[in-house]
Amino acid sequence: MRVGLDAGPALAGRGGIGQYVRGLIQGFAEFHVPHEFRLYVPKGMASAPALSEFAHINGMSWHPVHRWRWRWQGWRDRLDLYHGTNFKLQTRGIHGTVLTIHDLWLSRFPEYSKKLWGERGAFRRTRRRVWSAQRVIAVSQATARDLQELMGLPAERIRVVYHGVPPGFYPDHDRATWIQVKQHLGLPDNPYLLFMGGADPRKNHRLVYRVLSRAPSTLRDYVLVAVGSHRSRGGDLVETAREMKIAERVHAVGSVTTPVLRLLYSHATALVFPSLYEGFGFPVLEAMACGTPVITSRTTALPEVAGEAALLVDPSDEAELLQAIVDLVANEALRQRLVTKGFQQVSRFTWTQTAAQTLAVYEELCG
Repeated sequence: MRVGLDAGPALAGRGGIGQYVRGLIQGFAEFHVPHEFRLYVPKGMASAPALSEFAHINGMSWHPVHRWRWRWQGWRDRLDLYHGTNFKLQTRGIHGTVLTIHDLWLSRFPEYSKKLWGERGAFRRTRRRVWSAQRVIAVSQATARDLQELMGLPAERIRVVYHGVPPGFYPDHDRATWIQVKQHLGLPDNPYLLFMGGADPRKNHRLVYRVLSRAPSTLRDYVLVAVGSHRSRGGDLVETAREMKIAERVHAVGSVTTPVLRLLYSHATALVFPSLYEGFGFPVLEAMACGTPVITSRTTALPEVAGEAALLVDPSDEAELLQAIVDLVANEALRQRLVTKGFQQVSRFTWTQTAAQTLAVYEELCG
């Protein structure tokens, strides 16, 4: 079986889709199967030294493709199947295509679209691609439900395949390095809560800010460390903190490397992640892998990912989130229980499992 994959996201950054494609490639590399994987990347994209070790393992090879020739690449390379890993189907194989859908956030909430003319055109394109694929991989049951409800796709065309845990996340209490990181980021010695997602409106930073602004005396020593882009259509992390008169308690550190993020998780009292919508939710597993208790939403895919290893709240309920934070900060036994359950939950999500279930989808179509 010869399979082509859109491997471009693996070289394009550290976002969630890039994590997925890298993890999938690494998972495939662990199997000794008589298949050939052609990893397509846009022509001119820089090579990735971190992935070079997978270039020729188990029939894997990298292929730069000019965007105008991609449509016919499946025919030229005699692919049995093509896997669009990032919402798009650039070509196809003899047995058709597999398409991964990570979330339908903007289809569900088009008012947050950054496109000049709105989300209608993008919705139609996504629906057309979803219906043209022989199988659609959804990264959670929540995404599978959205595919059925928003796109009308029959359940028998959908396969749910969970992600694994991104590499590089584990408890890290290297004191010397932590001191250096704190100094570099300008963090105080106060205990802190960690927030992931920057000013992206779906990550719900305004709710966290409102909770912080009315926190009781038991939380007065706590600050909030916010990771991610300072600005988006959802607002400005720094300006909003200033408007709400909590600027001295909010430390927006921007995007950080995996080693720095690992330290931030490992030293946080908790991850506070009341996202309005997630197709999966990598931060939940990253925090658990670092031994950090998690407070997250009971909506979309987050209950699937968190299981019983987190405190779940309504992401629109200020009082419920505040109570969860107060309970967690005050109760050492609760924190330790969540840490233990978190390690157990993380063990259920591996890239080997992701790769095996994806291979099963390929083999289902190719026979």
